Amino acid sequence: MSSEFTKDDDEHLYTAYFHIRSQASRLSDQEPPDEILERFSFVRSVLTK
Repeated sequence: MSSEFTKDDDEHLYTAYFHIRSQASRLSDQEPPDEILERFSFVRSVLTK
């Protein structure tokens, strides 16, 4: 059961990512660590397989 990864899915992912990023920015009062970006990239790579 392979599901197609659409542009819509991509936009939802980025929306979620930027939401998390803005939350993290507010919490730490600075740019979130690259760690968050790495996790996002990992999740995205899993979803796009």
